[in-house]
Amino acid sequence: MITIPDLQTSLLDLLREVQGTDIKLIIGGGFGISLKTDLVQRLGMRTLLRE
Repeated sequence: MITIPDLQTSLLDLLREVQGTDIKLIIGGGFGISLKTDLVQRLGMRTLLRE
């Protein structure tokens, strides 16, 4: 099973490969939620939820 850090590394590699092209990556599903949660926590953003 692929782990989140492995998936992040693979997606960053893919992003570097398509950089400078018209290709846009859309990340969704559970991984998209995980990325958004991480961003909110790192930036200390306020949300409607207490945790």
